[in-house]
Amino acid sequence: MTDNHIYVAWAQDENKPDRLVRTACNRCYGSQVAVRELTHIEVVSQYGTAHKGGDGSKDGHTDCGIDATGPTWWWRT
Repeated sequence: MTDNHIYVAWAQDENKPDRLVRTACNRCYGSQVAVRELTHIEVVSQYGTAHKGGDGSKDGHTDCGIDATGPTWWWRT
């Protein structure tokens, strides 16, 4: 049996487990977009929701306006 889930990994120097990406944000990506349809994952919440990074940069907010600062948020490095 193959694991068809998508995970993101923290930086090598951080001792945190990989995070399962469960859903895609409806406000960032549009409604009913499956995680498997995402070509690039930028930000993931502590609940496993993928978001776009605000304005394409690490300003600390998602494209939909959520404050994504703090140690529980995963950002692509």
